Amino acid sequence: MRRPQRALLFYYAPLGSELRRRTDLMAQALVKQGYEVEHVCVLEPPATEPKPLGRFTTVGIPGRLRGGVVFWGWFLFRAPLQVLLSSATRRPRAIIVFSPAFAVLALPAALCSWTRCMLFLDRAPWRTPRRLHRSLAARIVAGLVDFLGVLVARRSVPSSAALARELTQKVPLAARRVHPLAFASGALKEKSENAPQRRFFKTAEVSAKRALARRYELPERSFFIAATGDFYHHRDLEYVIRAVAAAEPEVISVLLLGEGPAKRSLEAIAVSLGVYSRTAFLGVPPADHSLISGCDLFVLPSGYQGVPPWMVQFLALGTPMIGARSPETEELLRFDELLFEPWDVEALASRLRLLSDKPRALQQVRDLSAERAHHFAFDWSESVARLLERR
Repeated sequence: MRRPQRALLFYYAPLGSELRRRTDLMAQALVKQGYEVEHVCVLEPPATEPKPLGRFTTVGIPGRLRGGVVFWGWFLFRAPLQVLLSSATRRPRAIIVFSPAFAVLALPAALCSWTRCMLFLDRAPWRTPRRLHRSLAARIVAGLVDFLGVLVARRSVPSSAALARELTQKVPLAARRVHPLAFASGALKEKSENAPQRRFFKTAEVSAKRALARRYELPERSFFIAATGDFYHHRDLEYVIRAVAAAEPEVISVLLLGEGPAKRSLEAIAVSLGVYSRTAFLGVPPADHSLISGCDLFVLPSGYQGVPPWMVQFLALGTPMIGARSPETEELLRFDELLFEPWDVEALASRLRLLSDKPRALQQVRDLSAERAHHFAFDWSESVARLLERR
């Protein structure tokens, strides 16, 4: 009996909730197509979360080394070596990475095993805010690594046509190896049999809203909005909290999906603005259809984030949404009624005030969201398989 083909997923486990959601979707798609999946992850994934499908190999780094030059030296030696060893035991069909830096780290293994390295991107790495880099030298090095990662990847798979165009402009030498993948809503349209069949013209389900209010101790008669992002400052979740406070109606409650080092500062902002009782920090919940069914609106506040998995999941299951303008969100949502200017608290607050108070305005957003969702129906697992099989 012929053994199934093998795929390696190589990533940094603590990087953020959205990366783990993408690796989970990728593992599901590969297993569905009959692949054996091995995760080579730097550091252990959080023990509180279910692990994606497949076998795990952890690149361990002792706690006393996790910081500074010693950490990076150990990391740059240990991570590529582990991928090389994993690919040497049995040649994989592909080494799949989710950032240009990891494409560079996977290059020795890809060359030695004659395996393609596939880089999946849902945001432009060079759009990261400058304030995240501590010095000019760090920004220059990061930019060079991003350029080199796109250049050496056997195939770069951006999540949108807008990002594909940006990649080919930034790295023209890799233009022939850029193959855009349609938005990943196809994976999310493959709903389980137990998932509620959400109708776009209906409001959020009353029973699901009550369940959300009880579970997270929020006011029951709330207008529930959900926002997603790793809790880093550049994800701009702070603007959602400030907009909820500025919108004034106490019917608005916000569910924040994600985690990261900025959580405490976000909690402090919610307390100082008097909206902590209407703010729930959900962490990284599983793909919970009852959570999605109970939300009245989804908000993407970041102009840097690209197309996060939660965004397409809410869209695919019929939740109306608005998003900050960026090339990716403009391609996905298109209508001006679904877009707002990033980093403008008053603009977002006025939009939330209007949608929570005027059913007709919310109905328009719901109809336009439905219109956009119908354009992004495809089978995620088959799309991934075609990319792996393509020469």
